[in-house]
Amino acid sequence: MTSAVPLRVVSTDTSDNATDGVGARTVMLRGLDNDLMELNEVVSLNGTTPVYTTNSFRRIHRAYVLTAGSTGWNEGDINVNEDTAGSANLRLRITATLGQTLMAVYTIPKNMRKAAIASWGGAIRPGAAAANNTALQLWMRSEGGSWRLTDTLEITSNGGPADEVYHTPLPVSPGTDIKIRAIDTQAVGVVDAHFHIVSHA
Repeated sequence: MTSAVPLRVVSTDTSDNATDGVGARTVMLRGLDNDLMELNEVVSLNGTTPVYTTNSFRRIHRAYVLTAGSTGWNEGDINVNEDTAGSANLRLRITATLGQTLMAVYTIPKNMRKAAIASWGGAIRPGAAAANNTALQLWMRSEGGSWRLTDTLEITSNGGPADEVYHTPLPVSPGTDIKIRAIDTQAVGVVDAHFHIVSHA
């Protein structure tokens, strides 16, 4: 997003509601404001009826169920979209029963003056079909710039894992967007990916 906007939060299941739901009741959203400073907000769910954030987010990189009813998790998929786009422009999803997003994306906040990537990598998810030609790609984009391929890892036919540990952590400037992409020529793999950022405020 080029500027901060309110977010629309809604579940696919009526059991995810703050009043008396057996599923998720509140969700924590974590991201950045228009100045790319850290911004968190707790949203009270209303089942399949959308609710809207009080704050405006320019980046949103994580969400998780903060409180829940008797099941202990979200019964439906919880989708977060840009408010102005209605149900379009999906920004993140908490898949039913998982309790949090699973996304390998992040933006370095402006108040994080010294940040670096210490390691990154991934593997074929256990139980998924093997993929002989899967590449993980680490991409970065400085504020106002374009995406650049920074590093690549190959996952072997047995599913990995493949990890890159930098002896000297890779410096990252404040405001930089980071993401991992998986390229699978067979289109059969399900990939888990991660990166480890070290920082000083």
